[in-house]
Amino acid sequence: MEPGGQLGLSPFLGAVVVIVGSIPFSLVLEKFLVRPFYNVPNRNIVYFIMTLGLAQIFAGAFTGTYGRWSDQFSLPAAWPGAILLGPFPFPRTRLLVLVIALTLLAGLFVFLRLHRVGRALRAVFQNRKPPFCAGGCAPDLSLFLRFGNAGHYHGGVLFAMAYGFDLTMAWTMAIIGFAIMIVGGPGSVLGSVVIGMIFGFTQAVVSLFASPTLAAFSYLVVMLIILLVKPSGLFAR
Repeated sequence: MEPGGQLGLSPFLGAVVVIVGSIPFSLVLEKFLVRPFYNVPNRNIVYFIMTLGLAQIFAGAFTGTYGRWSDQFSLPAAWPGAILLGPFPFPRTRLLVLVIALTLLAGLFVFLRLHRVGRALRAVFQNRKPPFCAGGCAPDLSLFLRFGNAGHYHGGVLFAMAYGFDLTMAWTMAIIGFAIMIVGGPGSVLGSVVIGMIFGFTQAVVSLFASPTLAAFSYLVVMLIILLVKPSGLFAR
């Protein structure tokens, strides 16, 4: 079943609506659910647990509404056909998703390292009360943090373009995302990218030479091995 069919929207227009609509939605979530925990010790764990709870609530809401017609969704191929990479066929749509994802990642790296607001965000993440703030910049930076929450929806749209999805996807992706963050090192974008690629490559190899069932858990083995070598995370500072 194709999402948006009941509303008369094309999948790509629907993606734009979701991304734009996520901005005020993220503002509300940040103000009423995230902000009260800014000064709580181990707040990242609190955020993670809260995210899992919200994912379950939203999945239940969709199951009782739109999910009554179908709980399996797919988008039409943005770039039909496939290309051969050696002996393996590779869907063109996934190649397009890869290019878009790499472009977004490159933009994120440039923003965080070269733009003054990006550097300030990194400083505030490492120290909630850095000297240059002098008690005055945290509220301004929180605005950028709230808008940044909407960036998560870009990942969801790209995943939906590349794969079929269902109402339990948010829970699964949250668990994998948490594992990537812990192993890569909290706050390290480079660590998240590297560990995400390691996890993905491991799952692909295990799925190819063993079974898809084992592949679904293979990243946990990799996570345990890396944490045994460096418990603080591979790119932790």
